[in-house]
Amino acid sequence: MGIPEFKLTSNGPWVVGETEIEQALILYDASPTHLRAEWETDELWVTWLDWLRETRAHGGFTVS
Repeated sequence: MGIPEFKLTSNGPWVVGETEIEQALILYDASPTHLRAEWETDELWVTWLDWLRETRAHGGFTVS
């Protein structure tokens, strides 16, 4: 469930689809509040989450 790790750790080409992104964000949102608060002190992490939300709205992204 979510984005398979191999799609983010290899050169693909891979398509990360809207459903995979949605599942990943659902899992993240289900994480304990105190952990999310800690992780979200990292600007790069917050940028990644924002980017995932944006790409979800456009059907996903390609890893190459």
